[in-house]
Amino acid sequence: MGREGPKRRYEKQILLLRVLEDKSFNEIGEILDKSPATMRKRFERIKKKIGEKNPEERKLDYEKGYSL
Repeated sequence: MGREGPKRRYEKQILLLRVLEDKSFNEIGEILDKSPATMRKRFERIKKKIGEKNPEERKLDYEKGYSL
């Protein structure tokens, strides 16, 4: 397996802060030294990217009531 690139690590940080730690976009922006608007947009792109990678899993999660 290849090593994880900086962009991938950055995306994981945003996802973990938002989903697992329930941080606001303001808080994430402060932690990562970016604007809240940038964090919101990046989070939306990450969600879209995840949905494009696993459409069947996304459908199953939706049916079970899970959301990202």
